[in-house]
Amino acid sequence: MAGFGAELLCFSQGPPPLGDGCGQVTGMNRTLGCSLLLMLSSMAMVAQQADPREGKLLILERMWNEAQVNRDAPALDALVAERFVNTEYDGEFSDKTKFLADIRDPLFRPSSVNIQDVKVTLYGETAVGARALDGWTTTLPHALRGKEGSAVPDAAFYEQWATSPFADTYLTKLAEAAVDSLGLGKSGTTDFLGVSYSSVDYVGHTFGPRSWEIQDILVRLDQDLGEFFGFLDKKVGAGNYVVALSADHGVAPIPVDMQKTGVDAGVLSLPELQARIEKALEPLNYTKPVVARMAGNEVYFSEGVYGRLKADPAAMKVVLDAISTMPGVAAVYRAEELGNGTTPIAQTRKAAVLSYFAGRSGDLYVLQKPYWLMDSSPEGSKRVTGTGHGTPYNYDQHVPVFFMGFGIQPGEYFEPATPADIAPTLAALTGITLATRDGRVLAEALRKPTKKD
Repeated sequence: MAGFGAELLCFSQGPPPLGDGCGQVTGMNRTLGCSLLLMLSSMAMVAQQADPREGKLLILERMWNEAQVNRDAPALDALVAERFVNTEYDGEFSDKTKFLADIRDPLFRPSSVNIQDVKVTLYGETAVGARALDGWTTTLPHALRGKEGSAVPDAAFYEQWATSPFADTYLTKLAEAAVDSLGLGKSGTTDFLGVSYSSVDYVGHTFGPRSWEIQDILVRLDQDLGEFFGFLDKKVGAGNYVVALSADHGVAPIPVDMQKTGVDAGVLSLPELQARIEKALEPLNYTKPVVARMAGNEVYFSEGVYGRLKADPAAMKVVLDAISTMPGVAAVYRAEELGNGTTPIAQTRKAAVLSYFAGRSGDLYVLQKPYWLMDSSPEGSKRVTGTGHGTPYNYDQHVPVFFMGFGIQPGEYFEPATPADIAPTLAALTGITLATRDGRVLAEALRKPTKKD
């Protein structure tokens, strides 16, 4: 899963001295992961699939690859949708017409067979552990009609709207209107437009990353982005703008869904954790409430309590033991451990160190185990299902960083990168001087000037 909340940044300026970053493929001799091995193995695998749809998907995959190997344009024409978009490894993309023209090109000579051990995973019609919005069930389709029996748009309707692909489409039209009304790209200097597609986030939280709903909204967002980039090509000119696309976080799979696979996953109750701390200090004559509040992963003690604990190692150990022995807890860090900059440290602790702000952060930081969520629902209440984020694990930190357009060298790059690198990279492209920043210029993704430039 790429990131949940998709952030789109656009810059526009005059004709690019470095050339159009969309690029062109210089040769048609492509290497395809084709189906000859798949043709031998997939049919045997079909019989092993529990769901007949999995077998059908494998057959379609075989047909797709076989048609490309044989340069069978009619077969591909029947297989792909009219709104089909193909993206090559080097960043070149084409619609159905261009794709089929490439297949018919005499220079197109596919080779290399390397697909094997193909597996098909079908998401269930109802996502396991999904949260039902007011007025909705957890199964597609979802009607935008508010609460049952509502005759006018109500609060439930607006929540449904925000958690639907239509909100992203509306936002795309709003972005286009902003380009027109503000005259972006026509000022003779650098213009900036930021667009936040937040419906992906809402859908992900509600239905999780293994749902039909998240698949649906991502497919539709892809169409919205294609529409917007086509609009920019006409209004500003292809190659006269640069786009950065990223996300602010990933997401955890829904715990009950992970439990079905045998993985240790669950929900760590913050009220229960607070109660354990209070109970642990009862025999030591600490005035209640010991804990002032719990906020995410952080424990804030009542005034004077943490200072007293630091001066009382035995009491501190009682608290730390009470926390660390709770199911789902991986580690607990004290504020002074996060603020002293100790190195080297584990990646999980490094994330907590980077999040620490002296005087504002909590007295203790509780790190949950992988695939465990923090939950603040009151004890005894029915927990709201769905999923969340905010951990230092890969599924939360792995997000896309895409660039397209002016000054960009098409390709896939494997050097470490973060969303913090976007601003310095865009600044370098547009000649803007930044103050001190966390990120770096992604120079490997930038076109190098040529003599004619």
